[in-house]
Amino acid sequence: MGHDNVYAFIQDFIHRKNMKMGQLMNPLRLLMVGNNQGPGIMDIAITLGKKEFLQRIKTGLEKLAG
Repeated sequence: MGHDNVYAFIQDFIHRKNMKMGQLMNPLRLLMVGNNQGPGIMDIAITLGKKEFLQRIKTGLEKLAG
């Protein structure tokens, strides 16, 4: 999972959902590292790897669902 692949995936997602980058980045960073400040989301995704990145999204959404 390279930087360009992550960026393209996120760009495609926000375009399909008619969102802006800022609407996704802070919540996504919060799911990944537990804080809305920190490294860029692309760097986080590359460091964690695809499996862990997706698992953290799943876990965070499950927690939100209660």
